[in-house]
This record gives sequence, C-alpha cells and structure tokens, in this order.
Amino acid sequence: MREGSQSETSDCAVSLARSIADLNAVAPEWRDLDQRSNAPFVYFQSMDWCLQWWLRQSLPGQEPFVFLVREGGKLVAVLPMMLTRSAGVRVLRPLGDPHTQYSNLLTEAGRLSEQATAALQQALASADVDLLLFHYVPEGSPLLGVLPDASTAPELGNVSLQYDLSAHPCAASYDKAADKKLRQLRRRADTYLSKHGPLSLRVLKPSDEGYCAAIRDCIAMKMVWISETARNLDGLGQKHHADFLSALAGAQMLEGGIVFALMSGDVAVAYQIGFLQRGQYYLYTAGFDWSLRAFSPGMVLIDMTMRWLIDHGIETFDMMGNPSGYKERLANRQTHLAGYVMPLTMMGAAYGTVWARKLRPAMRDFYHRVPVPVRRTLNRLRKPLAR
Repeated sequence: MREGSQSETSDCAVSLARSIADLNAVAPEWRDLDQRSNAPFVYFQSMDWCLQWWLRQSLPGQEPFVFLVREGGKLVAVLPMMLTRSAGVRVLRPLGDPHTQYSNLLTEAGRLSEQATAALQQALASADVDLLLFHYVPEGSPLLGVLPDASTAPELGNVSLQYDLSAHPCAASYDKAADKKLRQLRRRADTYLSKHGPLSLRVLKPSDEGYCAAIRDCIAMKMVWISETARNLDGLGQKHHADFLSALAGAQMLEGGIVFALMSGDVAVAYQIGFLQRGQYYLYTAGFDWSLRAFSPGMVLIDMTMRWLIDHGIETFDMMGNPSGYKERLANRQTHLAGYVMPLTMMGAAYGTVWARKLRPAMRDFYHRVPVPVRRTLNRLRKPLAR
C-alpha cells in the first residue's frame, strides 16, 4: 500500500491512504476499529460511508487523504479527509463533503492519547497542502484537541439538535408525555392524511424489497421541497446520490442505513432516510408529498419514527446541524459544532480568510435573507451556468 509515513512520536506513527487501492488495503483495520468504537458522532467516519462515498460520489480532481494513527502498531484513529482544489488552492476537507454531516476523528472510545495527539498534529502541520478546512466538529470530539486554537473559525460554528429518547422506557410513555400540539397533530393526520387508507409506519432496511425505490422517491420529494422553497441543494441533487445511499450497509436491523415511510393505505406520503449506529439515529434527509404540506406529513412521520426508535432501544434522535423551526420545537438537547480554518501557506491563509471565513458565510446568509420568489429566479439562472 502506498502509505507514506508522515510523523512518528514515541511508539505512535501516522500514515496516509492516498488512493482507492490504499483505502481497500486498510479497510479490514478501519472496519475493525469502527466496530470496536463506542464514540458518538462517528457514523460519517465509518469505513462503509467513506469507501462507498468515494466510489460513487467523488468528483474528478478530488483525491483521498486519510490519516491513519497507529499506536504500538495498532490502528487507534482514522481522520478521513480529501484533497480538493479551488482557484488553484489545495484544500483538505472532510471526505464526503458536502454530504458528511459531522467532522470527527474515529477512535475506539472518543479519546486520543497525548502521544497520538502530538503525532497527528505534526502530520497535519506537515501536509503538502495550502489549507485544512473543518466544518461541524462536535463538542467533545478528540479532534478538538488536535486542531490549534488559532485556527478556530467562529463564522463556521453551528449547532446540532437532538431529542433524548432515553427518558421514555417505551412508546406508551412517549405518548403519555405528548403535549396538546402533538395530540392535535395526530388527530389532523387521521382526518386529512388517511384518504388512501389507514396510516401506518413502514420500516425498510437495505436487504428489503423496495428499499432503493424508497430512497429514490424520498430524494425526489425532497427536490420538490427544495425547488418550492428555493433552498440550496447541499449535495442532494448530485448525480448518483440515491445509488450511493442505497449502497450503504445495514445488515442488522439496529445498525446502518434505514428508511421510514409514512403510509396512507398503500401510498407513501412521507419518507425519512437515516442511519443507525450504536443507539443513535441520524436523520439524514426527509421528503413528503408537497400537496399535503398543510397537514404536516413530515412531522407525523417523525412522531411515528420516534415511537419505533424508543421501542427498539434507540436513545438519540439526531437531527444534526443547521437548526430550523421544526428541529428547535422537537429538540431537548443540543451539541455545539465548531469550525476550523488551518492555513499552511500564504495562499491558503488568503483563501481561508477571504473566502472560507468571510465571503462564503456572508453570501450564504444573504441568500437566505432574500425573498423566496427572488431566490427561485436566481436558482433558475444558476442551472444553465452549472451545465
């Protein structure tokens, strides 16, 4: 394997995986670490997510740049990054961006020894790139101890929102705790969403018939919502994205990819695509029949999904970053997400300061302040340019 050793500190060594052959060669070690890990917020650093993303979503010009930390010859941490180029600037960003929702360091227990931390710091500082860019690093992550304080970028900060399901021993307990608004939602659902038949929850895993079709239908519904509300695509419109999500593993009911569907009789009126990992459910994306939006089919599906998760021992419903109205109404816990911009050259410093920390956040904020009809016009103008 073409892994070049980057640094050594005591009995710690950091090497790199820089090709698909490298990724395949280290896969058994990486997968073993992932299976041993009990660290939170590391689904997007799993071997399955990273390898499948690279095979199906990576773009020309991108290169894997995966840091592998070994202590006493044993793999103890993986930091999956990729090399991209923007305006001639060589930028390292989390592998899977923009689909990767958390930037994290895969470890066995969410910790990294002082020696391993020092070795990884040295490897990052000596990387042959202009800039390292991290979004959405969760609080408590061992990656926070690796990145220099001077590289903190408050402009890139965010918050992920979760619902702690562990307070409810069963779905009946959750139902009993429902407030007036949730009870009204359920009554409206029974009245207005059941025109094709009784409402029910359908749960699909990768081995189930209809799983891939459900993923395609969910993304199609989401694209309608994006178009109608004039939001940014954020990668969901990328070619082959449904194929990538369909390829993610999920052999066990409580691990890996999963799709929840709200059924009105035999007709699906809302979907969720998510991932289960060691008691945490990551809600990746969702879609619903736009014609039924007045009756909140997405919220009804969340309600049903929570009941299922509680009855199956899942402790966290993770709505991830970018707070919105529905997330804030549901959440009873939050996790701060930090951003880091770490320049290694003068060119990287200029790009990081001017574009990553100032212009891009300002443009994004301005776009979301623009009225929806104007945003629709802007999106229509952008499509021909994208071709």
